Amino acid sequence: MLTAVLLAAFAGLGSALTFTSRDGAADDGVYDYHAQIADLLSSYNVKGTFFVNGDNWACIYDKNRMANLTHSYGLGHQIAHHTWSHPDLTTLTATQLTFQLTKMTEAFQRILGVNPAWCRPPYGNYNDTVVNAITAQGMNTVTWNTDSMDSDGYNLTQSEAEYDQLLPSTDGSVIALNHETNPTTASTLIEWLIKKLLSFNYTLVTVAECAGGQPYQSVGQPQNLTADWYCPPQ
Repeated sequence: MLTAVLLAAFAGLGSALTFTSRDGAADDGVYDYHAQIADLLSSYNVKGTFFVNGDNWACIYDKNRMANLTHSYGLGHQIAHHTWSHPDLTTLTATQLTFQLTKMTEAFQRILGVNPAWCRPPYGNYNDTVVNAITAQGMNTVTWNTDSMDSDGYNLTQSEAEYDQLLPSTDGSVIALNHETNPTTASTLIEWLIKKLLSFNYTLVTVAECAGGQPYQSVGQPQNLTADWYCPPQ
């Protein structure tokens, strides 16, 4: 099993398009553009990887959020772990860290019937304690090596320039970070990036495929909605 932090150090021209998915957040999302991005990727026969939170600004158990997540999963996109409420994991106690991982995994098992095998620590922050905790949950830790900077206020021109600068300098593999809550990312940047990567002869794959692993530890059936599907007050 792969347990080290993966920084796209893989052979070959492979690119994994990833999306930060903080439910309902003003700056991230499973947000209003989630299904739009999933459909766009599928129109190019490309599979993306969506890193999902459970309770950041809104709750993953919201009916529309669950429907969008189920839609993208059904299209074959990889759904991955991004913690329950997006804290900096390096600042947490052992109990808090375990909660962030297990609470989000529970939501995946309920809504989709899957147990993800990949986790991206919020902000890209990790240490040995964080990696060991993620590994203990059966997951691999992954970050990125190219960033659109769309969560830092970059406009379309700036994000495109960032990719133009970074892509030629990669080691043959790209894990590209994008944020699905940015309307320009959803409407324009992603399609531009797909075309750009294809022009460089990249094969567009999921994070799991890029690393040569499996997307999920287990795959089962979604559970039936019950009264305890809610996000507790923070």
